[in-house]
Amino acid sequence: MDYDDAPVNKLKNGSLSPRDFLMKKIYNIEITPAQLALEPCIGSCVVTDEKTGEHTGIKITMFDISDPSSLKETNSLVLKDYNYSEALYNYKCVLADADENLLGFALQSYGDEESAAYLLLSWNGEKFETLLSQSLTDKAGNPDQSKAADTSAYRGIYAGDMFYIVSTEKIISYDRTQEYCMQKSIDFK
Repeated sequence: MDYDDAPVNKLKNGSLSPRDFLMKKIYNIEITPAQLALEPCIGSCVVTDEKTGEHTGIKITMFDISDPSSLKETNSLVLKDYNYSEALYNYKCVLADADENLLGFALQSYGDEESAAYLLLSWNGEKFETLLSQSLTDKAGNPDQSKAADTSAYRGIYAGDMFYIVSTEKIISYDRTQEYCMQKSIDFK
């Protein structure tokens, strides 16, 4: 990272908080998780067929960064049925809470079988485990066409024992103490 007087002066005079300074550097990928010694570290990418260029899945990887000079992939999960997630480009749409051991984000697939889902994972120390995989559908069970092309509208949040998938169109609640059993769905239409 290059030295820049402007943000340093803003940090000194209080017009820029240290948190906002770091978040901007992380968001712009000027600082990597390894440089911050965040452990464990998660990465994601689109899996592409090398012969056709077709997107064939999304790969979620857990890295051991105990030695920042030698990152090691500890495990990965390839989500073969999906080829896009806003999480690949926008960290703000990811639920990532190390204390609760939660990683959640919306996914979608394009092509003959279009679909969208919200996926909630946990890390057991060796591999990813799926806590919840919720298809994002309309009342008739069809892919939610109003937002299937824009899964960036979906967020996962939790409060106490309840987990919620929230969008501009609906809220779905789940009981975390009952293996994420769906409790209620409220549509705003």
